[in-house]
Amino acid sequence: MAEPGPHVHVQTADPAFDRVVDVATMRALERQATPGTDLMARAGAALAQELTRRLRASGRQTLVILVGPGGNGGDALIVARHLAQDGSDIVCWASRERPDDPLVHTAVESGARWRVWDGDGQALADDVQRATAVVDGLLGIGSAPPLRGVVAEMLAALPEVRGQSRIAIDVPSGTDANEGTADPGAFAATLTLSTGPIKLGLLLHPAIEYAGEIAALDIDFDRDALARLSSAVLHRATVRELVPPRPAAAHKGPFGRLLIVGGSVRYRGAP
Repeated sequence: MAEPGPHVHVQTADPAFDRVVDVATMRALERQATPGTDLMARAGAALAQELTRRLRASGRQTLVILVGPGGNGGDALIVARHLAQDGSDIVCWASRERPDDPLVHTAVESGARWRVWDGDGQALADDVQRATAVVDGLLGIGSAPPLRGVVAEMLAALPEVRGQSRIAIDVPSGTDANEGTADPGAFAATLTLSTGPIKLGLLLHPAIEYAGEIAALDIDFDRDALARLSSAVLHRATVRELVPPRPAAAHKGPFGRLLIVGGSVRYRGAP
């Protein structure tokens, strides 16, 4: 398994989606969604569109998609269907069977290959070695470290492949979306695609070390509800709006005054 990278770049595709949520707030947003809205279908379509945009420049794609038993795995299967229909070579590796799941049927009918983990780490490693990208859809925001059982075995079997994209859906498997804890064997992503607002735990250490670049995707949550959320990513565009213009001939006097509140009796050097 590749070591987690130290460089994290938070990107929001739209200013309305620079919000940060914990798991309880995310669940509330899902409950408030328009009745009849298929959030999983929207999430899967948004994920596939973003992956296509990012990967298309390197030609025909060969992807390994890791599929878990829950909603994160459902998102992954929708991604598999879209990308297979678009001509990519897709192999889905599932942590266990998903019997009578229409998402499996439609992915396979679209051309994706379906494999279920049976302990053969070499077979998974061989597929990963041939892939241009690996997509992690094993565990979602309802999980927390430590990794256990089949998921831990699958992640341990992933070989390091130089230059390969590693994309996590919502959160890298093995990280906590609330607390930011991480299993040492967590999926080390180069890119995490958040369905809706960014999850709080990804901005905390050590989970942030496993997230790579973070991009928030629009899955049609109500924008007014998002605007009411109290936490947001402070990014370059927001800061630029707050800083007054600086004429070339100006000096520090017209630039305004900055108040820094922080530190403590013992740690006054921080602010």
